[in-house]
Amino acid sequence: MKKIILSLLFLLTFSAFCFASPKSWTKEEERKVSLLFSNFAEVFLDDFAENELSESLMIDFAKDHIYMNRHNKLETQETEMEIFKLIPASMVDEICLKFFGKKPSKHEQKIYEYPERDYDAYIFAHIYGYEYNEKEDTYNVKGYILSAPIGENFKGDPYGDIKKWKKDGNEVSCFYCFEGKIKKSPLDKNRYILLSFKKHEITEEENAVFQKAYETGK
Repeated sequence: MKKIILSLLFLLTFSAFCFASPKSWTKEEERKVSLLFSNFAEVFLDDFAENELSESLMIDFAKDHIYMNRHNKLETQETEMEIFKLIPASMVDEICLKFFGKKPSKHEQKIYEYPERDYDAYIFAHIYGYEYNEKEDTYNVKGYILSAPIGENFKGDPYGDIKKWKKDGNEVSCFYCFEGKIKKSPLDKNRYILLSFKKHEITEEENAVFQKAYETGK
C-alpha cells in the first residue's frame, strides 16, 4: 500500500511539472527566436547581465538596428566630409520598447546623426538549444552567430535547418556562440524581450558540432 501511495505521489508531482511547463517550441517558433537574436548578432551587441542593461547600450543598439533595417526610410544629410542618416529619438524609443520592453529615460538630442557605412558580410543567428525557467517564466537560449558573403543572396532559410545550407550552395561560417535570456514582452505577448546577452568565441567542440551538421547534414 505504501508503494502504491508513493507511486501515486510521484505521478501527481510529475504530471504537475509537465503541465506547468509550456510545450516545446515548434520549428516555426524556433525560427522566430533565431530571427530575434539575429537582430542582436548583426549589430554585434555588447554583452550585458540581467538588470544591468544601460541606456547607452539600448540607444546604440536601436540606432544600429534602425540604420540596418530602415535605411531607406531615413532622411539623409550631407556635409563636405560625410553623409549621415537622421534617426529620430522617437524611433529609438520604439525599438527599445520592442526589443527590451523599456525605453531610455531621456535623449541628449531629438535627432541622431548616423554616418553611412558599408557591410562586407551577412551576419545572423541560429539557436541550437534552450531551457525554460518555470519560476521566472523565462527562456535561456543558446545559439551560433554566423556569417555569409553579403554579395550573394542567401539561398533557402537562414533561420531554418542548418543541414540544408551547404546543399543549397551557401557559404556559412561560425565565429561566435551566444547565450541570451528572454521572456514574453509585457507590451506584446506575441514577442520576446531580451534580459541578458553574452557571447564567446566558438570552441573546438562547438565548432565540430556545427561543422558536422553543416558539412554532412547529420
